Amino acid sequence: MSRDIKFIETEKWNFKDASAGMEIVQDVDDIDEAPVRGTKLLTDIYQSCKVAVLEPAEFEEAKNDPKSIDAMNEELRMIEKNQT
Repeated sequence: MSRDIKFIETEKWNFKDASAGMEIVQDVDDIDEAPVRGTKLLTDIYQSCKVAVLEPAEFEEAKNDPKSIDAMNEELRMIEKNQT
């Protein structure tokens, strides 16, 4: 839906009947579907980076991964330190 306002320069507002002539016009043809210049889709950016982030999906996987164990221990240390 377009949010542009169109002014009809040749007509005047009827102050006596302010509600007359007020209508919301949805002109589907005026929708600007062109992408903003200089922007890219995130999927395109991720494909060009060729980076994959692999994390354990379950605790069973995480408990055998040294990096996951370190991260869990660090999280527990912060919880104990902040007494939360």
